[in-house]
Amino acid sequence: GTTPRQVIEPFLNQLREADNPSDLNPVSCDNGRQAIYHILRERLFFLGVTSAEVQPVGCLEVLDKMHNMCLRYFGEVTEDTLRANFSTLYLLLDEMIESGLPFTTEPNSLETMISAPSVAGKVLATLTGSSQVKSDIPPDQRGAVGTLVS
Repeated sequence: GTTPRQVIEPFLNQLREADNPSDLNPVSCDNGRQAIYHILRERLFFLGVTSAEVQPVGCLEVLDKMHNMCLRYFGEVTEDTLRANFSTLYLLLDEMIESGLPFTTEPNSLETMISAPSVAGKVLATLTGSSQVKSDIPPDQRGAVGTLVS
């Protein structure tokens, strides 16, 4: 399911009160039901929320892998690059986390499933309305099968 935005309010309050954002504890749990994990990379916070007891190191490792995949795909991780490549980022996160659990986090596996963004690819996708998910179905057979990815 979806997580309501108010779940991260304790983290945002800690952030407002902190003198230095890098001094924040990477794990916080104020309400006893959810834990908020975060890493700070390149002046951006990567947050994860869990509602079950899990190993903190595992959550922090997944967040670090997400950051590393963003670096690998986009070259730099800034708010602007994440916005500009939102569809690719969404596909990456969708493949990396399945039903709330880490699924495919190996960079080479992800690269075989999701094409890295390029200027030519963005223009082509805009013109054709296609996605960046690779398909093993030959182009001449795609019409017979129907739309696999929307």
